[in-house]
Amino acid sequence: TITQTIAELTAGDTYRFSTTVAATDGASTGHVQLIGSTTVSGDNLGSTGMTRQDLVAPAGVTDAGIYAATDKALSVDLLVIHKVDSDDIPLGTADFWIVPYSTTGTNGTATSLGSLTVT
Repeated sequence: TITQTIAELTAGDTYRFSTTVAATDGASTGHVQLIGSTTVSGDNLGSTGMTRQDLVAPAGVTDAGIYAATDKALSVDLLVIHKVDSDDIPLGTADFWIVPYSTTGTNGTATSLGSLTVT
C-alpha cells in the first residue's frame, strides 16, 4: 500500500485518477483510493495500460493512494490526481479535431470529428 497525505482534498468533491500501469504481477487486485472516515476505491488496476477513474471524496478525507489487499506488484509510470470542477468542461458547442503529430515533429492533416454541445 502506498498512500500520500494531501491536505487540499475536500469531502464531496470529485477527483480524477489517471494512471499508466506498465506491468503487474501477483494474484491480488490493486486500486486507487481516497481514504477518510470511509474508504472509496476505484476499479482494479489489474492489467497494463492507461486508466481514468473518478472518485468522490468521503468525509474527513486526508489520504490518496494505491492499495492491494495482498501481495501485488504494480509498475506505475504515471499517477495524476486532479480535482474535477466546472472549469474542466466549458459549456456550449465545440468542434473537435484530430491532428496527427509525427515523431519528426511534423503536424499531419487535421480531421474533423464533428461538433458536441455541452450543457
